[in-house]
Amino acid sequence: MRICLIPIFIWLYCFQEDFIMSGVVIVIASMMDVLDGYIARKFNMVTKLGKVLDPVADKLTQVSFVGCLSVRFISMRVLLSIQIIKELILLLFYLFTKKTSVKSAQWYGKACTFVLFVVTIVHVIFPFLSAPISWALSMTGVAFALLSFVMYFRFIATIE
Repeated sequence: MRICLIPIFIWLYCFQEDFIMSGVVIVIASMMDVLDGYIARKFNMVTKLGKVLDPVADKLTQVSFVGCLSVRFISMRVLLSIQIIKELILLLFYLFTKKTSVKSAQWYGKACTFVLFVVTIVHVIFPFLSAPISWALSMTGVAFALLSFVMYFRFIATIE
């Protein structure tokens, strides 16, 4: 469902420049992510497919949102590049090591997702954010992305 919000966000942010409604879309997407995971765990509905699709939806929404923001904020281009490189390396490592187990998200991935949410929402609702603040926020996102990368790399290496 979150993936369906991507074109709505792109239209609102890039073409309508409706920053408030763009922010609402981000909040809805984030709430859906949290609610989806909570419901799956609460009602014992966790599946292998869900463990694969949830992070895919996360990555697609994050890259789409940050990609749109990178047009307006140069600092977000660094974050976008790091996100894409991180995910590609982890995917390739996972595929080349021929791992068959699908594990749930770890705390550091959830922390990174939360930080990216904060960085993104601040940039959206403050479209004229000063460059120093934008850079500080973006580099915080980069730091969490790199931490998550290192931790997941180590985690994937331990999967049978």
